[in-house]
Amino acid sequence: MSGRILSLFLRSLRKIPRDCTANVAIIAALGLPAIIGSAGLALDLNRGYEQRMFNQRVADMGALAAAMAYKANPQTTLLTPSARDIVIANGLADATVTASLIEDYPSSGDQAVKVVVTKPVPFTLGNIIGFSGSYSISAESYASVTAEAPYATPCFLAISNDSGQSAIKLTGGTSIVAPGCAVAAFQKIENDSTLIRAHDIVSGYGDISLTWGTLEAESLRFGGSLDRQPYSGTINVDENKRFNQTTDLNDPWAADATLLDAEAELDSMPGIPSCSSLGFASCGSAQTYNFDYNASNGLPRCSGDSSAYCMPAGNYVIDNFNISGGIDVHFASGSNIYINNTLYHGGDLIDFGDSNVYMSHGLSVGGGSEMIIGDGDVMIGADSSDRAVYVGGGARFFMGNGEFIADGTVQSDGGSAITFGKYANNYIDGDLLLSGSALFGSGRYTIDGNFENGSGSDPWPLTDLKGKTYGQTLEGESVSGYRMAGVDVSFVISGAFDLNGSANTKLVAPARSVAGAQIADLLLFSRTAQNTVWGGGSNNNFAGVIYLPESEVTMTGGNNTTNSGQCFSLVAARILLSGGAASGTACKSMEAAKGSSGSGEVRLIG
Repeated sequence: MSGRILSLFLRSLRKIPRDCTANVAIIAALGLPAIIGSAGLALDLNRGYEQRMFNQRVADMGALAAAMAYKANPQTTLLTPSARDIVIANGLADATVTASLIEDYPSSGDQAVKVVVTKPVPFTLGNIIGFSGSYSISAESYASVTAEAPYATPCFLAISNDSGQSAIKLTGGTSIVAPGCAVAAFQKIENDSTLIRAHDIVSGYGDISLTWGTLEAESLRFGGSLDRQPYSGTINVDENKRFNQTTDLNDPWAADATLLDAEAELDSMPGIPSCSSLGFASCGSAQTYNFDYNASNGLPRCSGDSSAYCMPAGNYVIDNFNISGGIDVHFASGSNIYINNTLYHGGDLIDFGDSNVYMSHGLSVGGGSEMIIGDGDVMIGADSSDRAVYVGGGARFFMGNGEFIADGTVQSDGGSAITFGKYANNYIDGDLLLSGSALFGSGRYTIDGNFENGSGSDPWPLTDLKGKTYGQTLEGESVSGYRMAGVDVSFVISGAFDLNGSANTKLVAPARSVAGAQIADLLLFSRTAQNTVWGGGSNNNFAGVIYLPESEVTMTGGNNTTNSGQCFSLVAARILLSGGAASGTACKSMEAAKGSSGSGEVRLIG
């Protein structure tokens, strides 16, 4: 450095402390490249993040394409070319693509195709602070390749391990028709009747026995023997599709966490709240209400009608609720009504409107009477006979949407009608015994007792005395013509589920689970060891799974249990058909209803 230049440089340094403007300007000038470079690096990294998102979408498509190609032709040499074609078609011609077959993923025995897509992203403004060239962005995706199942998923499944008796047995002019799914049992399957038609007939560890009628399927699988008496019947199954080998079958709902949680609620039923817990001011001064023709009772009459009472909206605490024959009582909507003692309704109509109604000692609706409770909670305690609700012959009890709790048995006689509204979870701490028409709004029904239906009443739809019609449709699905109906419903019970008499039933399970409410595909569950009987000419249209893992289910006496183009599945300890009973399903598979021997589907898994 020359002396002149050094002199000028030293003179400049001496001026810096006296010149703040120069100080800031110089610092800014020195820092400007770093600032621009950092911003540029951030921009480059953001471009990389966007590229990774795009790579991921393309990798997903490539994995699906490669998995589908492998299923059509199981050659690993096809994997990378199939994935690369999809990647290029989506505009990543300069990306590196690899595809490989992964064993035991995501679970032991499974296979999956793994695709990795890598693309270089060049640095731009990041060059200012020394980042040059490019960096690689990768994304990976997995698609399952489930082998085709050797047999269809069962929709009739008997899970008893008792080898001393038939797990599925048909006698006396009966049939099971399930062409799209399997009829399967852990132990022996015996046809001494008309027909078992299924996609597959599978006895996991036992025999398949034919003493009469026809077995018709794509395959027979039996762990024991194929026992066919000479001239005893017909087997419409190709010889090369009869497999003498054991088949491991599983109880598909045994470990379902949602179902186990729902079952636990049977032991924790909510009780009926006390008056004081509801915060009513008049709990200590309950009054008797006599609704009769006595003009001096002080209760407000409806204008111009001496046989009708119109109660304004409010909180009512009633000790005894008495109503005479021929009298109508109307409560305005928005009321809260607490009745300390049993309500016996022998009049014409009690209409509580859209109100919350609490009855601490039971409800009895006499023959020919009608009670209407609109939208609101209905909670009813038990009388001295542990019965919460009794609807006599010819009586009708209509409830709108809201929580329903019965702290005792609910019973209806022939010729009656009862409706339950939509609610997440309704509780009955006792039996549900129906001999009249019944309608169930969507939700779960938790019943700590038996569920019996022998409906001998008018079919739905029915119209109440106010002109409202119930039971034309539920959740957009027709239930007209049925005596007991529910759509989007799950029943969790502790006792038996018996159907008899002229029961004409349509029950449809929910398509999806709702937390604390319906359970997807589950129509009814009970762990009872009591025998289940569907008989007496009952006609049942079920869609969903009935799961009775410890019960013997007998269909008899002309019972007909089928579906209307929907999927019905029965899982029980034993399944017995006798006396002209018939059962069928439209299932092509029960993948949605738990358990499968494999569906052959291709899907993303990671």
